[in-house]
Amino acid sequence: MKAPLVFFGWGQLLEECFDELVGLCAVKPDFICDSDATKHGRYLRGVPCIGVEQLKVLAEPSVVITLRSYWRVVSLLHECGISDVKAGVFSRAVHKVVQLRSVDGTPEPHFRSRPSGGRRIAITGASRGLGKEVALYLAANGFNLLLHARRLEHLREVETACKTFGAQVDCLAGDLGLDVDVERLAEQFQAVQIDGLINNAAISPPIVPGNFLDIPRDHFLDCFKVNFLAVQRLTTAVLRQWLPTQRGDVITISTDLQGRADTGAYAVSKAAVDKWILDVASTLRESPVSLSLVDPGAIATDMSGGAGAQVASAVTGVVLPLMIDLNFNGQFLHAQDFVGLSGPDFSARLGFVLGHLA
Repeated sequence: MKAPLVFFGWGQLLEECFDELVGLCAVKPDFICDSDATKHGRYLRGVPCIGVEQLKVLAEPSVVITLRSYWRVVSLLHECGISDVKAGVFSRAVHKVVQLRSVDGTPEPHFRSRPSGGRRIAITGASRGLGKEVALYLAANGFNLLLHARRLEHLREVETACKTFGAQVDCLAGDLGLDVDVERLAEQFQAVQIDGLINNAAISPPIVPGNFLDIPRDHFLDCFKVNFLAVQRLTTAVLRQWLPTQRGDVITISTDLQGRADTGAYAVSKAAVDKWILDVASTLRESPVSLSLVDPGAIATDMSGGAGAQVASAVTGVVLPLMIDLNFNGQFLHAQDFVGLSGPDFSARLGFVLGHLA
């Protein structure tokens, strides 16, 4: 009698990747398992959904995890005595599963922390939202800061708060949609010693109700100026300062937003900067610099209209390349994979996630 096949995690990924997962497994699952009791007894493509208690009594099931963030599920399955566990490796496009990989358990922590060493980190868009939370976190962990916002007065609150941790804080103002301001900022970045750059600032115009074909051309132009061209110019400035011998880190905030043509002005500009960052990362793979992309997930900022998880939930994942002694060059990280972890648990999850990236 064959072992039952179970897909664990009924969500958007499973609904959109069901056929691909079946193709990779070469057989349709016998059950879907989910911890949400409201789904128990329901069917997806003719497959019944069961709970964890029912999963426990199955005879040696083979489980495929169909969630992008599957850390806690792995622990749960191992606690249930289930050894045959695979995880779907999903591409950044939410509707695409790349492959299945066996999960052998939690790797031993083996990543060393990277002391701040008084490094100075530049953060664009640091007056509020994610930029502000990242600035406060870095200040509390011994980093010095170069903070940017459109106006200096917008930075006073976060500047004062960061200084209470003993951080050295300098502030710069500039509109990233204006070429003259971007050029001035690039020159200022080159004039001081910077050890890292977090490209956080971005704009997202209001969504045009109705037909996505009605998005004004100006929305695309504005987003490309701020979300791509400004990032390209400021990143180039710090790379000129670092290369060929100085170690430095560029972290650029990205997105996994897919299938929303009405957000095209924002999403397409982010796709452009992703392409450029990854191409530069590949070109400089033998250098001491690191360029990475981080998707903070759906967080409650002004840009999202206040909808989503707490902004602070993304901070640990965003600063990861600054905190761990590991080359993150060319990596795309999901910040929500690292929520609420520190110390050995953080290191273990890092090993798990990096070991299962596409």
